[in-house]
Amino acid sequence: MLCQAGKDALSKEMLESDKCYMLDCGPEIYVWMGRQTLLTERKTSISAVENFLRNEGRSNGTHMTFLSEGLESNIFRLYFGNWPKTVDTTLYEEGREKVADWQV
Repeated sequence: MLCQAGKDALSKEMLESDKCYMLDCGPEIYVWMGRQTLLTERKTSISAVENFLRNEGRSNGTHMTFLSEGLESNIFRLYFGNWPKTVDTTLYEEGREKVADWQV
């Protein structure tokens, strides 16, 4: 996806939970990863973005931001005209019991 000017140019509904997406905003690239994507898909998307930057002759200084579904930054959300202003807390509930017990 390319950053598009104008309100509602991009829609949150375009992002599917089982896919990864790249949003090219010129000096910054966002890589959004749906919560249902496999680790191999995430690694492949990172390699694809690196290849894209290399093939486009982009600077090594191009900033890449990696985002997981439900943990999007405010800046990323601004590119989507219909993104809810508040975060649904149920997105965080599913991982609550999955944290490993770390003992020192």
